Amino acid sequence: MKMLTSGMVGLLLASGLAFAQAAQEGGPQGSKLPFRTDRPRLLFTKNQLPAIKKRCEGPYADDYKAMAAWADEEAKHVLSPAFDEKVQAVAEIKDKYARARQGSALLAPLETLGLLWHLTREKRYAKAGRRLVAAGFEIPSEDFDPAVAYDLFYDVLTPQERTEYGRKIVQHLHSKAGPYMYHELGFHGGRMTKLLISLYGAGIEEAEVNARLAAAYDFAHQKYLATYAQLAKPRGGWNEGFFCGCMSKDMHMPFWWCWQNATGERIFESNPLFFGMGNWIVYGLMEVSQDPKEWGKHLVPVGSAPFGGDKILQQGLDICADLARDSVGAWLSRRLHPNQGWKKLLIEDPALKTVEPRELPETALFEGWGWVSMRSSWAGDGVFAHFTCGPKGQGEPSHLDDNHFTIYRKGLLAIDGFAPANHVGGNYGQMSLAHNTVTVLDPQEKVLGASTYLFNSVRSPFAVNDGGQTFWPERGEARRVELNAASGGFANVRGPSALVWRGRIVAYETSPLYDYVCGDATESYSSAKLQHFTRQFLFLKPDLFVVFDRVVSTKKDFRKRWHLQVAEEPAIEGTLMRADHQGGRLWCRTLLPEKALIRKVQGAKLERPDGSYEAPAAWEKCGSSTWRVDVGPAEAREEDVFLHVLQATEAGAPVSFQAETVRKGERIGVRVTRGDRTFEALFDVTGPPAGTVTVMDLGRVLAEAVLLTEVRDTYSRWKDDPRFRAWMADERFRYLIPKQDRERFGTGAK
Repeated sequence: MKMLTSGMVGLLLASGLAFAQAAQEGGPQGSKLPFRTDRPRLLFTKNQLPAIKKRCEGPYADDYKAMAAWADEEAKHVLSPAFDEKVQAVAEIKDKYARARQGSALLAPLETLGLLWHLTREKRYAKAGRRLVAAGFEIPSEDFDPAVAYDLFYDVLTPQERTEYGRKIVQHLHSKAGPYMYHELGFHGGRMTKLLISLYGAGIEEAEVNARLAAAYDFAHQKYLATYAQLAKPRGGWNEGFFCGCMSKDMHMPFWWCWQNATGERIFESNPLFFGMGNWIVYGLMEVSQDPKEWGKHLVPVGSAPFGGDKILQQGLDICADLARDSVGAWLSRRLHPNQGWKKLLIEDPALKTVEPRELPETALFEGWGWVSMRSSWAGDGVFAHFTCGPKGQGEPSHLDDNHFTIYRKGLLAIDGFAPANHVGGNYGQMSLAHNTVTVLDPQEKVLGASTYLFNSVRSPFAVNDGGQTFWPERGEARRVELNAASGGFANVRGPSALVWRGRIVAYETSPLYDYVCGDATESYSSAKLQHFTRQFLFLKPDLFVVFDRVVSTKKDFRKRWHLQVAEEPAIEGTLMRADHQGGRLWCRTLLPEKALIRKVQGAKLERPDGSYEAPAAWEKCGSSTWRVDVGPAEAREEDVFLHVLQATEAGAPVSFQAETVRKGERIGVRVTRGDRTFEALFDVTGPPAGTVTVMDLGRVLAEAVLLTEVRDTYSRWKDDPRFRAWMADERFRYLIPKQDRERFGTGAK
């Protein structure tokens, strides 16, 4: 029996030696591995070619002609002596980065030539493709995909070339072996698994390839796909780390596209991880309504600065939208940067009807990752708010930010206070102090977080105690195991990444007049210092917010602070704060605690016992230029409540609301007046978080309701909206609206 490599041993330990043994006998449970043995099988398959040809002759005839004309010129160049000279020159360059950049330019037409070869069987495409494959294995390049190259031109390689290139792929697998080999199929593991699929059936190190593929197949179905399907159902979505580079190139979505082709599994249409992607992205954008000519310049994701449209497409949206029949994603992808060339011919569906954001509800709950997206409208000057309290995966960023919120209007107003320099490093920007949440300082605590690069479960104390949340609280660890075991979808509690369910959204509903969410972050903190922390967050449309927090510490001497992050230096007059940024202005009125201590500080600084601030040595490289407002009680108590009213206006606008504290029986709250409209919100100060909300216009009651103590996402309060019937009956909204609600409210709707 062939000896296993060290990398293979690591993989088999993760997936089970017994499983690997079964794989060497023919696959899972002794059966044949469920991967195609014919070729091609990654970007497309032979049985898909007839449909692709019809598209090239029909709706995409002009695209096909343009692609073929370009490829013909490229083929001539690749088969010329000038190309050989360039390859030799690049190969002789010792600097890896320079080789990668120059090699990328040389290898650009590979996928196009491969598609044309299989569509036309014209030998010039085969010859040029074979030359590109040889160059690709000779020149290290970031854009050369050896798996795709080997798969597309396998039938024109000689037996000797197949063996030579196959062994180079195996050598590459060995060089990448280690913890990243199998940690997530969407990251290095996905890259490696695609190489394994390309080798399957080629006879190259067959026992090893089959064993690794069997382990990867088991990992994908028992952990990765099952876990994320559970998170995404019924209203899942991604966390803020969705905008991470891990989704780009041949990682997440491109890999799963190849996986679907190779296995024949219709995962894009069956798994909510994929068919809800467009919703997750659109609802994660603070500003989406811009002049079409400016799209790609002003898209603003939660907590970040504007970035180009290509960044979103790197996440795999262009691949995922049509394969998953994601109408929202298809609209966004085509609006930003339409597919061109071979990718358009392979994946775009001209019959797929798109959905524009203005057709969607303004508010959506993404329960699986514990966040709510709220907005006053889809217009460019609308007010946007984002609230998060939920399970965390060890991706980027893995911030300790339960009960954090973001507010945006023509600019970032209430922000995520991290600095780019410590985005991954696990320093100030990852900690609770850099977020709009609450800290409770136990001087003896060691705040725990994930390891530096976040991809393993090592307990790693931060160098600074900020009084915030902790990644591995003792009861949070127990709760994680309990919830994962009970859910059924979490086959392995460590899953594709170590999922920790600390804080959670315990109540939610939406309406045209207000949105309400309640987060319980009690278990996000060490039980040695905190007994209770719930935040009740009301968005009073179009631009007001009421934030009510109940915080109970184990000792009255543990200092409590309420934090608000802003981009520019705020102005504070008594209990009223004003902060401008870009085209917007944020107002914040502190109502409770009475006689509150309100201070402002810039950058990564820690409050001393005397109320002054210092920059700990461990935060010297954080480099944050943002500002923080800290609010605390004047007297030390075990139980405290914080009550704030915020308003998002345009820059330069005066404060246009009045707020006063209201007490009725055992409840405490606020009456807010803005023009002719009055809002009254009352909250319980003991027991489970509860309360009431009333909306009046010139004394006429528009809404009067008890605040929910459960998650309710029926959109039933939107029944008079002209879009409501479409939400319930139109198949394009199948992901956003839960099935039971569609059945309940969609009867007879067209």
